[in-house]
Amino acid sequence: SLHHNAELWQENAYSVLAAFPELPSKAAEIAWRHALGTAKRPRPWARAALARAEGKTQRIVRALADGKQEVRATAADWLAELGDPAAIEPLKQALRKEKREIPKGAMFKALAALGVDLAPYLDRRRSSRGSPSTRCPPPPGRATAPRSRSSRSSG
Repeated sequence: SLHHNAELWQENAYSVLAAFPELPSKAAEIAWRHALGTAKRPRPWARAALARAEGKTQRIVRALADGKQEVRATAADWLAELGDPAAIEPLKQALRKEKREIPKGAMFKALAALGVDLAPYLDRRRSSRGSPSTRCPPPPGRATAPRSRSSRSSG
């Protein structure tokens, strides 16, 4: 089929480009678009072609601020694969700003892959849910003092 031929051509083109010591600028721009883009199929080929790209981590880090949540998630996934400790602080900053669940999950995964202890993030999220300012008032007729864990029934 025509679609299969196009994919095969793309895969072969990236295989050839991966052998270049440095990608031609136009090819590099297309590879970056594919490596961080929403189409999943060409990602691994484009990433392989960009394996020796100069400033790769910094370029991927910039994608953590992209307007599309899938691009932000893809960037975080790629940073996890690369394992470059230089990505830790930018990932932490991006995570603090991130509102969407998919990129947030990818950022958590990337930080974990980079050896970052996630407990402070998880504790903070848990404590903000249970803080007095966000807790729902008890239903009418119920005691306002929280019961201890030991007095709760198991079900």
